[in-house]
Amino acid sequence: MKRQVLFLVFLAAAVPAVAADPFEQLAEALTFQAEGKVDPPKLAVLTFKCEEGVAQKDGRAAARALAEQLKSLGRLDVLAGNDEAKKALDFVFQSKDGPDFEEVARMGKALGVGGVVTGELEPEPDGGVVVHARIIRVSPFAVVAGASWRVPWASRNDFSFRPVNRAVDRSDGFSMSGPTFSFNAGIASRTDDFRWNIALDPTGTQTPNILSELTWKDIRIEELRLEGEMEALRMSFQGFFSVGRIVGGSNQDSDYLGDNRTYEFSRSNNSADTGRTQDYRFSIGLPLGDPKQGRLTPRLGWAQATERLFMTNGDQTVSNDYGIPGLVGQLPPTGPFGGLNSHYEHQWRGVLLGVDGRTRVASRFELAGAFRYYPQLSYLSDGDWNLRDDLAQPKSFEDRTNGNGWDLDLSVFYDISDGMDAGVEMGWRRWRANAGTDQTFYSDGTSDETRLNEVVWNSYSLQFAFRFRPTDLGPEQN
Repeated sequence: MKRQVLFLVFLAAAVPAVAADPFEQLAEALTFQAEGKVDPPKLAVLTFKCEEGVAQKDGRAAARALAEQLKSLGRLDVLAGNDEAKKALDFVFQSKDGPDFEEVARMGKALGVGGVVTGELEPEPDGGVVVHARIIRVSPFAVVAGASWRVPWASRNDFSFRPVNRAVDRSDGFSMSGPTFSFNAGIASRTDDFRWNIALDPTGTQTPNILSELTWKDIRIEELRLEGEMEALRMSFQGFFSVGRIVGGSNQDSDYLGDNRTYEFSRSNNSADTGRTQDYRFSIGLPLGDPKQGRLTPRLGWAQATERLFMTNGDQTVSNDYGIPGLVGQLPPTGPFGGLNSHYEHQWRGVLLGVDGRTRVASRFELAGAFRYYPQLSYLSDGDWNLRDDLAQPKSFEDRTNGNGWDLDLSVFYDISDGMDAGVEMGWRRWRANAGTDQTFYSDGTSDETRLNEVVWNSYSLQFAFRFRPTDLGPEQN
């Protein structure tokens, strides 16, 4: 089975103590041939194209240093090429439309080399330079990959190298060097507001049009979040999972006799400092743009979100029967009451349409954002009112409806080391459900149905995360 030419670059990145020298890593990658079909391995090391602000002599010096380092390993035949070859290769690499990789492969074969190394130099404020080396493997099969090193300027003739990043060069006409992976692990502080209400009858036309309303405010949640992304076959596959526990919040349960929340006859204000949450999200996207300059990825996917809310430590704050015969003597007195341990669990699921983007704003900083729209969310919930003897338990009622909503995430990441970033992300969620049905189940086995008027869920979060990129270059599967 063929193995990917850059597998050992990944190995060296994952276990730096084995091959700490970036040139050793590069050489290992380039000389790792498939079943010895290219023996001995040969490379052509070319001069580097320089960005504005980098002297041409510095570019030539960096290219010479690269060639000498590779040659000193004793396992490569380094070919500088004659003047005609150099001019031709300079042309195909430095044309205004970018490198012509098919022409590079053809010329590499003509030169009799197993691969070609070229690249660009990017200046840094401290006087150093970042070398972006492009590796074109000519035989036994064409593959394009890339690696970058930072070259601090100790002197004009003394270069010290350390790897800063590795990335697949997604050039047309060549197979990619394998799937790329990234993995985020973060902790988040999230705050939710949630409410729903029902009418007196199934049509919502009788008085009161709002009979009962439950509201949860300032629900504080501690979350663990995991997110992974794989890019393969020119597509992006993304998965997200989070689990959280509720550590604070309050609840209000109000009942009304008049329309539009008038003539409130009963209200309890309760604690809501326990519960749990769980979110899943999966999507597939089509990355657009140059990963070095910026990326935009339209997405299609599916999501599910669940929240289990509790009510404890009850306190009756309004109790007014208004002299109505059916209510006189039936309402609890005001003040604290014991035994309350009711819960309400709501679940949303549906298709998402989204777009996310990222761009570098400095050598080590990346800005990213994501917007997701959910055009059709199914909503299902159930509740257990544990102090209501007339209601069935553990399922006292069930709500069903449909809705929609959106999420927005904004983040900034800092490259703290090769293969690891640290970042901060802010997120907002606004989901709404339309009119639906509320079915109440009684302890005698009967049930009743009324109108669920609305469901409103708002959420915002602040996340601290680490992003791991164990490899950007993996094995190619045949």
